[in-house]
Amino acid sequence: MSDSRWAALLFAATLLCRVVAGLGSAVFGTDTAHFLLMADWMREGRWGEALAMSYHPMYPLLVAVARSVILDTETAGQAVSILLGSAAALPLFRLAREVLGLRPAVFTVLFYAFSSAFVLVHSDAMTEGTFTFFPFSSFRSQMAGLAPIEASARALASPMPDAPPVMRTDAPSSFMR
Repeated sequence: MSDSRWAALLFAATLLCRVVAGLGSAVFGTDTAHFLLMADWMREGRWGEALAMSYHPMYPLLVAVARSVILDTETAGQAVSILLGSAAALPLFRLAREVLGLRPAVFTVLFYAFSSAFVLVHSDAMTEGTFTFFPFSSFRSQMAGLAPIEASARALASPMPDAPPVMRTDAPSSFMR
């Protein structure tokens, strides 16, 4: 099976697990009321009041945007958390695939998909889904951006002027592609 199919299958499993857990969630976390209030204020244009709260504004901003499509703020908050928490499986799979290989990457994402610690916080209207997705995406982007730099830094100058550079053998194979 191709990497794209693995990624889609793992994303679907992660999403399904969080949606099912979210359907059984009846109680908000302690900070959820503040996040949703900030989202409502942002949607109403009361930016000063929303940003005066001592919480990071990224998640409430995403909830306010999602509220344009979804009927109520609570559902929008839960949808953003579930969607981004599930989407974090994609950069996690790509990162683990490059560093460890296919089988460990699949196992890593399955652990992430079904781990109760992750599932419970991503199925609630909280910031954890957002703050899992963006760092994983950032790590993956950094790996992709640094791979050519790492490979060229590991190349040694040849003692002969017209000879190609010699590659050191202690570099991870994922950086040498």
